[in-house]
Amino acid sequence: LQRRRTSQNWNHNNYHQQQYSRRDLSDERHEITSASTRTTTAGVVTNTSHSNNLDMASVSIGEVSIMPHTLRICAVGLLAFKLLGGRFWAISPSSYTSLGSFARYSLPATENYATTVQRAKIERFGRLVGCHTCGTRKLFQTKPPRFVGDHMPPKAVARQMNDRWFRKWFGIQVKYRFYPQCTSCSKTQGSILSSASHKLRQQSSLPGFLTQNLAQSGGGKQAYFHGLRFRPAHLAGGIIGAITVVNTSERDIQRGNHERFRTINIYTEAFVIDLYNIGRSIFSFIRNK
Repeated sequence: LQRRRTSQNWNHNNYHQQQYSRRDLSDERHEITSASTRTTTAGVVTNTSHSNNLDMASVSIGEVSIMPHTLRICAVGLLAFKLLGGRFWAISPSSYTSLGSFARYSLPATENYATTVQRAKIERFGRLVGCHTCGTRKLFQTKPPRFVGDHMPPKAVARQMNDRWFRKWFGIQVKYRFYPQCTSCSKTQGSILSSASHKLRQQSSLPGFLTQNLAQSGGGKQAYFHGLRFRPAHLAGGIIGAITVVNTSERDIQRGNHERFRTINIYTEAFVIDLYNIGRSIFSFIRNK
């Protein structure tokens, strides 16, 4: 009887110990799975998971959750796009009657045509950055003129702008600048403005008809689509791919090479902080002087 009671007490204690062990294991699993912290600041929710292998932090705006690795890829891509000379406003098609998508260098101008010195500079600008409308550099054309000095805004557009009441009232006149433009785009621009001006003269005689804006006549369906015109900024995606796959393991490639992009993030952040501190020191030195 004593042995039976001892065996029953041992089984009872062993059962409770197993139950407590299961509860502790469940609590540990719950703590591991809930190790992420959730903070809300100005409507932006940040989920941070403490993981040694992958950066599982996420930034949630409303119902959209974005991983830091995705943000790093976007940041590196945008930086590469800008360093290669890309501009965001140059993505849209170029209007023939306003500043083109490839406009960079220009010269001050008057209503007169470009002088000999100005034409020489326009030729150099065109060979360097291309036509401001279509982007061509005319690399295989040997005989000048490859480019002409395009008035921006065009003279017909400028005359219409100068006829507006507030410009007449305050005496504000449109200022011209010369931009390099290839001869084919210059001919197309002249044809579009000639047709639009002719329609404008016909419509102005009709009572109650709204005046056509000549600045918009070269846009829309008339605009030049330059999506197939190669630019160095188009290689930004290739740089992202090279950072991901070059000199790394297959496992890192499958995971998107988080560590390499995180390293780039750390070095870039340190560089920006150093620049900020240097600028702050220079500003303090100048202010103290």
